[in-house]
Amino acid sequence: MSVAEPIALDGLADLAGRYRGVICDVWGVLHNGQRLYPGVGDALAGLRANMGPVVLLSNAPKSARTISSSIAAMGLPATAYDRVMSSGSLVRDVLRTAIAKKGGPVRVLFIGKAGDREIIEDLDVTVTDDAGAADLFLACGFDPGYSLDLAPYEPTLCAALEAGHEMICANPDRWAPSGDRLAPCAGLFADRYETMGGRALRCGKPFAEAFEAAIEALSGLADRPLTRREILVIGDGPETDIAGAERMGLDCVLIESGLHSAPGGSAAPAPRPGLARHRPTYTLESLRWRG
Repeated sequence: MSVAEPIALDGLADLAGRYRGVICDVWGVLHNGQRLYPGVGDALAGLRANMGPVVLLSNAPKSARTISSSIAAMGLPATAYDRVMSSGSLVRDVLRTAIAKKGGPVRVLFIGKAGDREIIEDLDVTVTDDAGAADLFLACGFDPGYSLDLAPYEPTLCAALEAGHEMICANPDRWAPSGDRLAPCAGLFADRYETMGGRALRCGKPFAEAFEAAIEALSGLADRPLTRREILVIGDGPETDIAGAERMGLDCVLIESGLHSAPGGSAAPAPRPGLARHRPTYTLESLRWRG
């Protein structure tokens, strides 16, 4: 759990032997959306050798398989960690429940890139542009061509609101590293929809369901139930990783790169206000085993 003043670490080796399982973020911690950060492989190896299994928990609206493939393409093999879990996986559970409740296919009003539709692959789901005919409203992310502008999405948001849909937000993050800038995420849609008077179901961190699933996975990998005092959370998001760890009573490390350093600059507002509300147990400049 968090403390009044975070302890600055030289490296994760400072915590060797204190924990028996690790929940680690992906974007902004392992990579910047395009390439791995230096020292990531050694850090994960040190964690697994000294703290037990490592579960990667991402707010990406992607399947675990897709996330694993993308980081493998950057040079991090699946043998470097024990499991991947994602908000995309949680969304698929929501969709499966809706399909079972309806007893057949569901129609989804969808906001996102073409590639985001892999989240509904192999499910009895069809995409519709008609909010009135839709059973569900799913927001995954921004079209690259629209940049930070919400205006192109306003007609869809208004139609969904008029139809009375709750938004399923597949990524509660508002910003995520993308190369040398910060890119907008679906959490901005949820914020906007709520200001319009709509309701939003955010799937992923900082909410309990995501952490409970990761804790269950860690316990299975450890072959025994792990207590919350035995689990360490690592992430760069004050309002997702750190806030979620606080809510769950888990110790956490705030990685001060990622969201806190966009080398090329960004139109995104600085995310540091979350640090005033959510205090990590530890801070570390970047994911590394030794300083």
